[in-house]
Amino acid sequence: MSFQSTIPPPVLPPLDPATSRILIVGAGVFGLSTAYHLQEDGFKDITILDKADELPALDAASTDINKVVRSIYADSFYTRLARDAIARWKEPMWEGCYYESGVLLIGRALTDKSYENDFAEGARVTLLPNAEKIRSAFPDSLHRIPEHERPLQHRLLGDFSNYTGYINLDGGWVEATRSVKILLGIVIARGAKVESGKEVLTLLNSNADGSGYTCGVMCVDGSMYSADQVILAAGSWTASSFPGLELDQRCLASGQSLAFLQLTPEESERYRKSPVVMDFRTGFYVLPPNKDNVIKTGLHAAGHTHMVTPSAFRFSFANATVVPRKISTPRTVLSHPEGSDGLRVPRSVLRVIRDCLRVVYPDLAEKPWAGTRMC
Repeated sequence: MSFQSTIPPPVLPPLDPATSRILIVGAGVFGLSTAYHLQEDGFKDITILDKADELPALDAASTDINKVVRSIYADSFYTRLARDAIARWKEPMWEGCYYESGVLLIGRALTDKSYENDFAEGARVTLLPNAEKIRSAFPDSLHRIPEHERPLQHRLLGDFSNYTGYINLDGGWVEATRSVKILLGIVIARGAKVESGKEVLTLLNSNADGSGYTCGVMCVDGSMYSADQVILAAGSWTASSFPGLELDQRCLASGQSLAFLQLTPEESERYRKSPVVMDFRTGFYVLPPNKDNVIKTGLHAAGHTHMVTPSAFRFSFANATVVPRKISTPRTVLSHPEGSDGLRVPRSVLRVIRDCLRVVYPDLAEKPWAGTRMC
């Protein structure tokens, strides 16, 4: 049985940047970004809680070697938002975290709305209507094989037969974990209080019968924090952390499979100036090697769920006990640390990723995986 209140929500006074207490649950990219922009608006009293003992949290989606930065979206709103973000990535505060490698879309383009949006917003885009044009978007290092290596018949670049695409030079990738660390340092330097090892158990209500407004949180260790505004930024943990809100009826946490290749320095030099490649036929993507000579690949699909009954069902909402049910909850290196079990992805997905990688970089598709992760 779920509880649905018929009592109208209370009218709250407007927040005052000088005096209002803001509490943010989650110190990942959304929580820190929210704190940063509130500070930009003059808010002084900001507290951020995160259940991880180490920040940035090892299992946060934003704790990653890199992320794609693109304005290739079929929705023009996201195109404009991404182009604004690209401009901001070039600001000095990010200390060179952003690499404008370009983003190559293959699989469709001539009839794709994303190209129209990019073109309309003035992006540096070029249509690639055939395999020859697509191959030309890659650096010479993947075309010109040294004479002494030709007998090995290395196939560094796919033939892209029956593919069309386009390249957007106003995009690339960013060092994800490093960026989060920079943002964390900035919000702390500006006065935000960030507390790790604080897993939130329940939201506190201003009225005993639950008819009031959220006025704080209680953590698993029994500590309580009061606030004028509580902001949930727990990412994929949101629904399972607060089952009384029944957010799992509106959203579903799903994991996306990532796989990594370790290259030698010599191999990396060949691929380093390559664009990010996204295959819209399959959802596959691959980034250029990072400074550690690691290439990340992934498959953007429906993803995988991990259905469990959260411990947060000890939470009672508005005097109505919530009936325990299974909610998709991230399975990570912190929740399943034994033998790196929390980093495993399905073998079936790895086979698909390898097949997709063979379309772009046939030679790399024969290399062993250096690691995997469910994001």
